[in-house]
Amino acid sequence: GGSLRPHRGVMPWRQLRTVLLQLLDALAHAHARGILHRDIKPDNVLFGSWGDGVRLADFGISHPLHQSGIELDAATVVGTPAYTAPEQFEGRGYDFGPWTDLYGLGCLAFEMSCGVKPYQTAKAFAVMAQAHLTWPIPALIPATDVPNGFEAWVHQLLQKNVRHRYQLAADG
Repeated sequence: GGSLRPHRGVMPWRQLRTVLLQLLDALAHAHARGILHRDIKPDNVLFGSWGDGVRLADFGISHPLHQSGIELDAATVVGTPAYTAPEQFEGRGYDFGPWTDLYGLGCLAFEMSCGVKPYQTAKAFAVMAQAHLTWPIPALIPATDVPNGFEAWVHQLLQKNVRHRYQLAADG
């Protein structure tokens, strides 16, 4: 059924809501089994071939959720920079948790509703890292109608500090 990518900024709220709820369910399922996806983006969300919802795909860079005490350096930061959580850029593996994937979901929700990524920067990795680490969360300017409260929900997903984000998919 293809990926979410062609539907950025044009998906009606009812369908976007369904997709986001299904992604929260998929993340809750993965997290309950000790898996952190680490690369939530429109290309990794696929529509079922029979119109039966979406599937979260490409667990190629997934990470054990309960592995503690790890440190990563800049060479081991993986994922798609436009959707990468601040703690991934900083190599703070000890800060990885469900909230890391929820940050990626926030970037995806922003893009799906607005038609653009939250941080529009040059392709340089360092610039993208700075955007996620220090730039203010941008205002949500949706291309389609979204309900009151949606921007606040997305902004909580995009908090720089992991403690200020939703902690579990069920919280969102």
